[in-house]
Order: sequence, then structure tokens, then C-alpha cells
Amino acid sequence: MLAKAEDMLRLAAQEGADLVFVSEFVLPVRIGAYQRERHGPQQVRFDMTVATQPRAAPPAGEPVKLEDVLSYDALTDAIETIVAEGHFDLVETLAEKIAARILEEPLAAIVALRVEKLELEKARAGTTIIRRKEALGA
Repeated sequence: MLAKAEDMLRLAAQEGADLVFVSEFVLPVRIGAYQRERHGPQQVRFDMTVATQPRAAPPAGEPVKLEDVLSYDALTDAIETIVAEGHFDLVETLAEKIAARILEEPLAAIVALRVEKLELEKARAGTTIIRRKEALGA
């Protein structure tokens, strides 16, 4: 879970934020720098939390408009699109590409992303990154 990353997101968004998340999203990914990892895809888990500016409540009786929220579908679609690009030697490279794609979303301000390889012999391993739109020059 991204409890620690969510705490960091809350601190970074001192004036408040809405958080959209996807957790335990598992996909087969062609990943690994070692020859033994190149035999086929490995199961990789993605946990992501994205901070957006707080959304104002709609006028009484009106529904929230889909274009006014960052849909979790945008998060899973971004992961699937990047994963489909091909083989990644490092989870760090995969994480950076996904975070950059998420921050292209107009409503996304901060992304915390954990990428975890699930099929290592003795453990699970991966990376957690936190990126802000400003840090990418957006």
C-alpha cells in the first residue's frame, strides 16, 4: 500500500488535494536486466496515487461531470500503454515513463507510484517514486 506516499502527497499539497488511486494492479511485463529475466514476462504490481486540485462541489442537484475528475481508468490505461511499448531493463525506467505519462493529464499535479516485481526468487523488489508536474517542466 502507499500509505507513506499518500502522507507525502498530503504534505506536498498543503492547501488540500483530491487523491485518486489504483492499488494492486498486476500485469505481465517484459522486464529485467539479467538474462534469466528475459525468458518472458514477469508479474509486476502497480500501486499509484495521484493528487489533483480539490474539486468544487457541483451546484445542488447537478451530478459531477466526468471531465471534472481524473478517472482511475486514465491511470490503468497509462500503465497498460507504457507496458505495451516493449522490454524494460529497470523498474525505475518503467516507473519514470508511467509517471511522466500521468503528469500529462491536465488534472494531475503529483503522482506517487510503486512498481514491484513479484516473481523474484527470494523476495519482491521494486521502486517507489513521487513526481510533481513542476519537476518535469510542465
